[in-house]
Amino acid sequence: MFDNDPQASCPYPGVMISVTRFEGALSLVVAGDIDASTVDRLTSALERFMAQPGLVLDLGAVAFIDSRGAAAFAAAAKHFGKSMRINNASRALRTVFRIVGLDQIIDLHPPRSPPSRSI
Repeated sequence: MFDNDPQASCPYPGVMISVTRFEGALSLVVAGDIDASTVDRLTSALERFMAQPGLVLDLGAVAFIDSRGAAAFAAAAKHFGKSMRINNASRALRTVFRIVGLDQIIDLHPPRSPPSRSI
């Protein structure tokens, strides 16, 4: 699915997973809801990256995550530890990750603020 194309994308009902590069590392860009109907697809994508030295996830377009989605990220975090980074996590996602303790294991980064404009 992602092996040969670093710019691949894989649409599934309810979720879109793309592979890009972030600061030289492969990155999974996830969009949509992560719930019981999509978590198996997310888990499959995460498992494909287990041989990598680290993992970057961009969750800026994830609107919802349930306990199964949090568990999938927790499993990946156990494998990668601090070499796993989550970018653009919304406040709601960061709250879920704090509740399950992921903020103690991985690097969580909030959405980048747009540059302020001076008038």
